[in-house]
Amino acid sequence: MTAVHSSSSLIQSWRQKHTGSRPTLSCQAADIAEGLAFEHLPYTAIIDKGTLDGLLCKESGLQEAQAALSSVWSNLKSPGTFIMFTHGPPSLRMPLLSQQKWSSVTVKVIVPVGTAAAAAGAPATTAGRLQVAAMDPNAAYPASATYIYICKKPYV
Repeated sequence: MTAVHSSSSLIQSWRQKHTGSRPTLSCQAADIAEGLAFEHLPYTAIIDKGTLDGLLCKESGLQEAQAALSSVWSNLKSPGTFIMFTHGPPSLRMPLLSQQKWSSVTVKVIVPVGTAAAAAGAPATTAGRLQVAAMDPNAAYPASATYIYICKKPYV
């Protein structure tokens, strides 16, 4: 497993924290928008926990996010899975994701229990204080919603 972040000081902290406890964890400082050097050793799964959100906040964010997704695509095995956790709803993330040739993109929504999704009767399962709802493109979710995009890279 490889953890990647653009902050070298954060990577150093991760290395110190996990030395010995997670011998299979490799921590690398890299800027995903500039590409990653793992194409020779592609991954079965890549998880984004806010990286694209951060890139999209920049003035050149759209171009950097597109470059980052190209890097994800290059570093992902075929078949492989890209999972993105974001607060960005499908109206904002699907146009960006559609630039790659995913065989499928599934969207899940996590909302705090008792919000609009629960009131709308969306099928869901409750775990603790969160509710995982099936994606309804017509539903209005609160700003606190977290979207999970599961993108499948086809076998080529």
